[in-house]
Amino acid sequence: MSRKDDGGRHSHVLLGRRTCECNILGSLGRCKLALGEYENAITCFNEQWSIARKLDLSEQQARAAQDLGVASLAQARVANRLAGAASDTPDASSRAAALLGDGLHWLQTAYELAQSHGLVVEVKIDTLLHLSFLYFDMGEEETAQDYLKQHLRAEVDISRTWCRGCGQKRGGEEATMLTCGGGGVAPF
Repeated sequence: MSRKDDGGRHSHVLLGRRTCECNILGSLGRCKLALGEYENAITCFNEQWSIARKLDLSEQQARAAQDLGVASLAQARVANRLAGAASDTPDASSRAAALLGDGLHWLQTAYELAQSHGLVVEVKIDTLLHLSFLYFDMGEEETAQDYLKQHLRAEVDISRTWCRGCGQKRGGEEATMLTCGGGGVAPF
C-alpha cells in the first residue's frame, strides 16, 4: 500500500469523525434546548453550523440553521417575559427583538438550504412551522398564517407517500396503505 492510499484513507477517517462530531453537537444542542439552556444550545448549534459549512454538509447546515432559529426564538420568548415583568427595562425588550431577528435569519437560511439542495422534506416542513411561530411572536399574524398554511399543505402532501409518525414510505397511488406500521394513522 502506498503512502497516497494511506493519506486518502486517513482523510476519510477524519471526515467521518468531523461528520460524527457535527451530529453529536446537534444532538447535544437539542438536549440543551430541551433543558432551557439556550446559550449552551446556541453554542453547540453554532459549532455544528461551522463544521457542516467547512465540510459542505448541506443537510447538517440546514438542521443547524433550523435549530439556531428555534433556540433564538425560545430565548426571545424568555426575554419577552422578562421585559414584561420589568417594564422599566428597555434592554430586555430590545434583546428580545434582536433574538427574534436572529431566529428569523436562521430559519430563513434553513428553509433556503432545504429548498436549494432538495433536502429532507422534514427540514423544510418543520422550518415552515417554526417560521409561523416566529412571525406570530413578532405580531405579524397574517404572515404567520401564511407559513402555517404552507406547513399544513406540505404535511398533507407528504402524508400521501410517507408517514411522519413511523417513517414508513407508503406504497404509492396504486398500493396505498390503510394504516402505518407503528401509529395506526389512516392516510388522507
